[in-house]
Amino acid sequence: MSKVLSIINKYNLTKYDQATKGGVSNLKINQNPNFGTHNTSPRSGGIEYIVIHYVGATGTAKNNIDYYNQRSTTQASADFYVGFEGEIWQYNPNPKARYCWAVGGGRQSSQGGSLYGVARNANSVSIEMCVRNKGNKNANSKDWYFEQATINSAIELTKYLMKLYGVPASRVIRHFDVNGKYCPGVYGWNSASGSESAWNDFKKKIGSGAVATPATPAQPTTAKKYYRVRKTWADAASQKGAFENYDNAKACADQNKGYKVFDWNGKQVYPVAAFQPYQVRVEITDLNIRTGPGTGYAKTQYIPVGTYTIVEEANGKGATKWGRLKSGAGWISLDYVKRV
Repeated sequence: MSKVLSIINKYNLTKYDQATKGGVSNLKINQNPNFGTHNTSPRSGGIEYIVIHYVGATGTAKNNIDYYNQRSTTQASADFYVGFEGEIWQYNPNPKARYCWAVGGGRQSSQGGSLYGVARNANSVSIEMCVRNKGNKNANSKDWYFEQATINSAIELTKYLMKLYGVPASRVIRHFDVNGKYCPGVYGWNSASGSESAWNDFKKKIGSGAVATPATPAQPTTAKKYYRVRKTWADAASQKGAFENYDNAKACADQNKGYKVFDWNGKQVYPVAAFQPYQVRVEITDLNIRTGPGTGYAKTQYIPVGTYTIVEEANGKGATKWGRLKSGAGWISLDYVKRV
């Protein structure tokens, strides 16, 4: 099956598809001209979920493709990007064989997250929708909005992928449903924005009027979770075993020099990995720098728009997570930045 899909993608054979009544429109999907595997990992299981996102910045679909192509160390990307005029770009040429890093990480808020630990990078494909902004760039600000052409193409692409991978409408979800991140962070697209009307409309148009929930209540509780022993998460070929019991996985890693234990989300849990500094992009003009990790600490100034290095993370009041700036200027909320 994967060979057939790769041939379809290579020669753009989808251009010969015909729209059928009740089916999927003829889509033109632009292929990534310079794909590298550094932002994806080998997929060993099936595709069970389709996850909808917003980009969170105002670049075009092709801008995003180019950005991730040039970032050799960024474990972040999405399978598809839908642009302002409805154009579709496919970053990952073979989602059946590899998955993107789009929905991983810990809980981002106390809201959403009904599928946390169930929908994962390894069993989903992601669609990023390009977004416009009129001023305030905080997540869920009413200044964020989608072009109608973007929404229309995202609907058609979603229906196409549902048919291609056998994913029901009940399993078309948002990043918000995975870990509570305000994504899509556009008014009407998640309950934290004050309304879910736009999301409910999207769901109706793909074939279901229900908001995203697990297909059946029993499935999340019966899904098995394994600790995997590998050299790196991306190196699936090095795997020594998969264990339901953490202690058994740890013992296996101890017996094999250079091996580590990863949880079902791909996070290294043994040995505990040292914190690795990373860069974030600040794209709003009113993000405060504070003297400590929380809104109870004094403000010192607004951080200018730009790219910064985070050298430490901490929990604190007023944000899901706080990051300490390498410059020593202080701490910023990580809810309003984009990791690069």
